[in-house]
Amino acid sequence: MVKKRTERSSSVITIIDIAHDAGVSPSTVSRVLSGNLRVDAAMRVAVEASAKKLNYRPNMVAQGLVRGRSNTIGVLTQNMNSLFYGEMVIGIEEQLYQAGYFPLLASGSWNSPNLPTELDALDVLLGRQIDGLVILGGQLPDERLQAVAA
Repeated sequence: MVKKRTERSSSVITIIDIAHDAGVSPSTVSRVLSGNLRVDAAMRVAVEASAKKLNYRPNMVAQGLVRGRSNTIGVLTQNMNSLFYGEMVIGIEEQLYQAGYFPLLASGSWNSPNLPTELDALDVLLGRQIDGLVILGGQLPDERLQAVAA
């Protein structure tokens, strides 16, 4: 039996925890959570109940590795307080959500010669295994953008 974990616990509930709690194999849990229809109805109910009871949240990074996509699009923008960029980000978010993607926002500099901040934000987005990138304005050198596009 799995020990009950508190909300403040840093432990992450895994499919192994659900399997122990539901009395099934981890592969059965995986099949249920992935929507595979080839699972006995009673086992499916037990897994779904255990997942709910244990407050299971899928690891999106792990799922992205398995599927080869993260369903995340990086959005590098300038100052989010700007009405211009703020309105653009709202429109981008709406369209990404409708297409089944989630935006990961990073703010660059606003009319600032602080180029390393913008480059750092770009590197952070690229390190998150995003599926695409939207860049709004900025001062990034063309060579860097071409390298990212390649």
